[in-house]
Amino acid sequence: MALGALVWGAPEVTGSGESLVESLLLGQSGTLFLVTLLATRLLTTVGSYGTGLPGGIFAPLLALGTLVGVIFDQGVAELAPGLGLGPGLFAVAAMGALFAATVRAPLTGVILVIELTGALDLGLPVLLTCLIATFTAEALGGRPIYCLLLAQGHQAPPLL
Repeated sequence: MALGALVWGAPEVTGSGESLVESLLLGQSGTLFLVTLLATRLLTTVGSYGTGLPGGIFAPLLALGTLVGVIFDQGVAELAPGLGLGPGLFAVAAMGALFAATVRAPLTGVILVIELTGALDLGLPVLLTCLIATFTAEALGGRPIYCLLLAQGHQAPPLL
């Protein structure tokens, strides 16, 4: 019931996040709004998997990564406005990094993000963030999401 209210009142909090990612890469939103949106989307994504409701992990991961990247980008722009970095750099890199760390597939994350965004010129930053995120997740002792789901007896979850 609460999810139904969210779908109606705040559609950007639910769903795959494709339109959200596009709007984030094109426009400027307030940091407080983005942090609130990130927290809410994280709760709905985790809640969906925690309750066993079907709903992919692929697209929500990309949306969460984009939100983190945009928030980070706004912080960097505030602290060092003269750097002149492209607005999508951190969003695209964080999108790939979160996917790579969660699934433990850094090269898949790089190819996926570059293919989805068309940001071939960001290949090196995306590759570096995906590798760092994967190694960090491994060092922290986490397991890939699909291994965890299979260990709990779930069938392979839908990607979208």
